[in-house]
Amino acid sequence: MPDEEQWWITGFNPYFTEPEPTQMVTISSVNFTNKPQMYYDFKNQYFNTNELDLIFDDEYKTIWITW
Repeated sequence: MPDEEQWWITGFNPYFTEPEPTQMVTISSVNFTNKPQMYYDFKNQYFNTNELDLIFDDEYKTIWITW
């Protein structure tokens, strides 16, 4: 987790020269701090579904998405 605000962050491993796309995962987050109702609306819609792989952080109004 970065100490300063960033619009994009990635990792780089120079020893990982032949990636296998079927074994790769992307983890992203959307921060709804300024839009708490939108956060709860989204949570109410998708919390108990298997449509997306989501983690809901009620304290920080952030949704984590993996795909």
